Amino acid sequence: FVQRFEGKRLNSPNDVAVRSDGLIFFTDPPYGVAPEDRELDFQGIYCVEPESADPTLLNDQFDKPNGLAFSPDEASLYIADTERGHVRRFSAGSDGTLSDDRKFCDCERPDGICVDTAGNVWVACLEGVEIFAPDGQHVGFIALPERPANIAFGDADGSTLYICARTSIYAVETEATGALARRGRSAAEACCS
Repeated sequence: FVQRFEGKRLNSPNDVAVRSDGLIFFTDPPYGVAPEDRELDFQGIYCVEPESADPTLLNDQFDKPNGLAFSPDEASLYIADTERGHVRRFSAGSDGTLSDDRKFCDCERPDGICVDTAGNVWVACLEGVEIFAPDGQHVGFIALPERPANIAFGDADGSTLYICARTSIYAVETEATGALARRGRSAAEACCS
């Protein structure tokens, strides 16, 4: 699918968020490429049309960009800036552009992100899953015995939080409903359909 930007090989595309109009957003940290093999001297956030192989660079000011997820109304895009220890929030334009870059919350080694229908942002961090209200206030924590990498809501009602960790997958029943579930799609369907 997408392998290059302006003729240069991408670093190692990591996480994906698909908007309801089909526009695909992804992060490109250097986790899967040796430093001497890198062709790009930055780590980017991109978007690409579903039928295209030509991504548009949206931002190149991250240090290990990682998980990303849209707010329920898709007006905001949250992106983990892993090496800097925070999640950034952008206003997302209908044309795919990002603006109004601001720090949303701090957490240690943020990785995967998902959002519930109330707009709460769930972030896989060093020791578990941190939960933040839409205004960035910390509202909850799910402790884990190992470091989580990615998270997604699933099951028929969208209230089970699936947590992919280093050696295990956990399923946690919550009182929340994942924002993708409300639109009738699982995270896997949104990324892979």
